[in-house]
Amino acid sequence: MENFGLPTKWSDHSPCVASMIDNRDQGFRPFKFFNMWTHHVDFFDLVRDQWRVRLNGTAMYRLCKKLKLLKDPLKKLNNLNFFHILVRAESAEQELLLHQKLLHDNPGDEELQRRVSDFRQKANRLAEAELSFCSQLAKVKYLNNSDRGTKFFHDLIKSNRARNQIVSLTDSNGAVTTSTLQVSSMFVDYYTNLLDTQKVCQKMDMGSITGGNMVSNDQAVNLTRMVTEEEIKTALFSIGDDKALGPNGYSSCFFKKSWDIIRADVCEAIKEFFRAGSILKQMNHTIIALVPKSRNASRMEEFRPISCCNVIYKIISKILASSLSPILENLVDHAQSAFVDLRKAYDTINWEFMEDVLMGLKFPSQFVNWVMQCMSTTSYSMSINGSLHGFFKGKQVLRQGDPLSPFLFSICLEVLSRSMAKLSRNPDFKHHLKCAELAISHLAFADDLILFSRGDTLSVGLVVEGLKNFGCCSGLSINASKAQVFMVGVCSEEMEKITGFNIGQYPFRYLGILVAASRLTIDQFSPLISKISEYINAWVGSTLSYAGRSELIKLVLQGVECFWLSILPIPTGVIGKIISLCRNFLWVGKVTAAKKPLVAWKDMCRPRQEGGLGFVDLKGWNMALMSKALWNLQSKKDSLWRKDQSRQLWTECTAGLTGDWLVVVSLLKLLGTVEGLHAAATLVAEVVVLVAALEVVVLFGSSSFGSALVFYCAFVQVSLNPYDCRLIIAPKVLFLD
Repeated sequence: MENFGLPTKWSDHSPCVASMIDNRDQGFRPFKFFNMWTHHVDFFDLVRDQWRVRLNGTAMYRLCKKLKLLKDPLKKLNNLNFFHILVRAESAEQELLLHQKLLHDNPGDEELQRRVSDFRQKANRLAEAELSFCSQLAKVKYLNNSDRGTKFFHDLIKSNRARNQIVSLTDSNGAVTTSTLQVSSMFVDYYTNLLDTQKVCQKMDMGSITGGNMVSNDQAVNLTRMVTEEEIKTALFSIGDDKALGPNGYSSCFFKKSWDIIRADVCEAIKEFFRAGSILKQMNHTIIALVPKSRNASRMEEFRPISCCNVIYKIISKILASSLSPILENLVDHAQSAFVDLRKAYDTINWEFMEDVLMGLKFPSQFVNWVMQCMSTTSYSMSINGSLHGFFKGKQVLRQGDPLSPFLFSICLEVLSRSMAKLSRNPDFKHHLKCAELAISHLAFADDLILFSRGDTLSVGLVVEGLKNFGCCSGLSINASKAQVFMVGVCSEEMEKITGFNIGQYPFRYLGILVAASRLTIDQFSPLISKISEYINAWVGSTLSYAGRSELIKLVLQGVECFWLSILPIPTGVIGKIISLCRNFLWVGKVTAAKKPLVAWKDMCRPRQEGGLGFVDLKGWNMALMSKALWNLQSKKDSLWRKDQSRQLWTECTAGLTGDWLVVVSLLKLLGTVEGLHAAATLVAEVVVLVAALEVVVLFGSSSFGSALVFYCAFVQVSLNPYDCRLIIAPKVLFLD
C-alpha cells in the first residue's frame, strides 16, 4: 500500500490518500506434489493403478505421460484427506481432547475407549502430515527430530513468503511498476533477451588448451559406459526430499517412496537417454525462480535466478557429474581449488565454446553429445510469486541449480587457467614477487578470480588482454562494478586506466573471508557476528522450545561460522560475543534481550552424558579445525596451498632430513611460526605419538584414515630450534566427520 498526505489548509488534520497494490497474481499455478501424501494408506494403490496403464511411445514419453495421468488422482486424494490440513489437524486434536475428557468421566465405556483410540490415530496422522507440509514449505531440515510444534514453521513460512514476494520493480529508467502483470512481463522480457539471444563469439584458439592434461583412453571408456540401475538409484536418493519442485511438480520423495513400483520405467527412461543420446524436451523444461540477493530488492540485477529442474533430469545430470568428478582432479589446474568477478557467469556461457573445449580436452564425442543435449534442449518459464509466466528457449546458459553446471564451468575456466600459464611464459610478463617461484598467476573459485602480477604496465596489460581474449571466445565478461585492483607502491591512476577496475582497499572479502595485510581487529570480525545475528533473528526463537533452540545453536556453532574457525584464529573477544548471542537466544529467544542464565555456558558445553547440552567449546573447536591444516600439509601433497606453505615454512628446518622425520620437524616448525596453530596439533587415525624428553617419534600407520581423530595438544615450549620441542597430549578427543 502506498499513501501520502494532502495539504492541511485550515484544519490541523491532514487528509490521506491510500492506494492498495493489487497483488492478485494472474499467472498459472502449477501442480505441486506434497510429501505428506505418501503417508496415506491409498497412496501406493493410486500409483499402481496408473502404472498399469499401457502406453505407446518411447520410454521417456511413457514415463512423462504416466506422471501426468497420476496428477488428477493425487489431487482428489488431497481434496478428500489433506485439504486445509492445518484446520483438519487442529480439529482432530480438539476431537481427541473432547473424547479423552469423556473417557475420563466414563472409564468403563468400551465403545468410548475404541473411539478415543481411533481419534488418537487420526490426530497423530494429521499432525505428522501437518509437520511434513510445513517442513516442505519452510525447507527446515535441522528441526525435524527436535521440535514438534509447528508455529515455528508457520512463522518461518510467512517470513519467507514476505521476503520473496515481488510487489514492485524498478526499470532501467527508474520508473517503479507495482502491477503484477507488468512486473511479470518485465522479468520475462529481461530473461528472454538474456537467455534466448546467442552472443556472437570468436572461435577459440585450440592451441590455448593443449598445454595441460587431456582425457585418457581409459577415462574416455569409463565416461561412455552404460549406466547401471544402482547408479540411477544412488543419484535419485542423493536428492533431498524438500528440494524445489521442477515443472512437472513431483519431488524426489515421490520417486523414492514409489521406487518399487516405478523403478523399471524410471531406469528404462534414463537408460534410453544414454543409448539414444536425446532427451524429451518436456523433461528438460525448467522453472526459473527468483531469489532476492538483499532485502528490499527492486531491480532486475538484485534477483538471483535459480533453475528448478525435473527430478528425472537431475538424475541424468548427477550421473554425468559423478562421471566427471574424478577426471577433473587431474584435468583442472590447481589454481581452481580455491578479484575479478565475471558478469552473469552461468548465464552467458557460449555453447559452441563449451563444445569446442570438451572436444579439445579429448572428451569422447558420445559424452560431449550427452552434455550438449542437456544444455541445448532447455526451455524456461518464470516463477513469480508462485505463478508461472512466459515460455522461451535458452541459447547460452549454464543453469544455476543444475548438478552438472559447476563441473562444466570449471572446465570452461580451465581455458583461462591454461591461457594464464601460457601468458606467464611471455618474457614481458613478470610474476608477483611472492608468486614467482611457483609461477602463480591466478586463483579461481567458480566465477570469483584473483589475478597476480608485478605492478609494471606491461605485465598488467598482458593480464587484461588475456581476460579480454577469453571473454571474446567464451561469452563471459568482466563485471566492472565489482572488479578491483590492489597495489602497493604503484601509481593507482595508471593502473586504473589500464585495467578499468576500481581501486580496492584492505581488508576485502574473498569467498566470505576477510583478506588483510595485517592481523584482523575485533571490529573487523563484524561480518561474522552480523551473519550469526541474522541467522538467529530469522528463526523467531520465541516460538521454539528449549530443545529446538539448542538444536539451532548447534547448527550455528558447528555450521555457520566453521568456515571462519577453520581458517582464522578467532580472538577471545569475538568468541565472547558469539557466546553472548547464542546464550541470549537460548534463554530468551532473541539475541537483543538478555536474561540471567540458569546454567553456566561452560557446563552446557559438557557432553550430554555428563549433564551438559553438548555445545562445542568455541576456543577448542577453533583449535581443532585449524589443526587440520597441519595434517593437510602431509596428506595433500599436490595442493597449491601445501606447496606454497612448504616453500615458506619448511626450507629453514628440513635440510638433510627425509621421511617421517621431515614431516615431524616441518609440523613443529609450522606450529612455531603460524599464528593460531601454536597450541594445536593434528594426529590422524593410526598415527601414534611417543614423547620422550626432547625427542618426538611419529609412527605412521596405513594411508586410509577414515574419520579424522583430532587430539587437543598443548606445547610446553616451542623454541626457534625445531628439535627442542616437547608435546604433552591432553586427554580430550574429538571426532570430526
